[in-house]
Amino acid sequence: MARVNQLLALALLFAVCEAFKAKLGLQMAHEGLPSSARKSLVAGLMRTSKVVASAAALVGSGAVVANAYGPVEEKTKPKAKPKTKETDLGIPFVELKKGDGPYPGAGDFVAINYIGFLPDGTVFDETHEKKALSFTFGKKQVIPGLESVIELMQPGGECTTIIPSKYAYGEKGVCVAGQSGKECLVPPNTNLKYFIKLKRVGAGYN
Repeated sequence: MARVNQLLALALLFAVCEAFKAKLGLQMAHEGLPSSARKSLVAGLMRTSKVVASAAALVGSGAVVANAYGPVEEKTKPKAKPKTKETDLGIPFVELKKGDGPYPGAGDFVAINYIGFLPDGTVFDETHEKKALSFTFGKKQVIPGLESVIELMQPGGECTTIIPSKYAYGEKGVCVAGQSGKECLVPPNTNLKYFIKLKRVGAGYN
């Protein structure tokens, strides 16, 4: 692409030089040329100026141009933004990567990787790529909000979601008694953000 831009710059420079030469010739020969010749020279100068203007517009806009190797597309189409979807519980999620294969059903063995965030961006829980969380789908082994999103995913799929507290840890949160009083990994009534990757879905027993 850099080579194409260099060729364009050289072509533009050549056109400018030709325009300058034509203008210089017009100034030098204006007095000594017949009227018809002067008109022809002026017309040539105007055509050259239009070529220079057109070339500059093409370079500036990034439109399709051509070189010795054929057409070159300077512009690229913008990537489509991921769309926000909703689960049956009304939980919004954004599909970052579409998977392939079966959707989880009741009794299936499911393996996921995830990262859980508090509203301020603090990571409160996560799995590691080589050690996924495995559970039986539909047996309430994870929070309802996670199952609601995972139900609409396929193996290999990735998404982000914000789970309302009532579908996460609710009024209790995740708290333990510490030396300085009650300590909460997840405070009560906290909405949680998750990044989820569905790794596997395997047939289980209902």
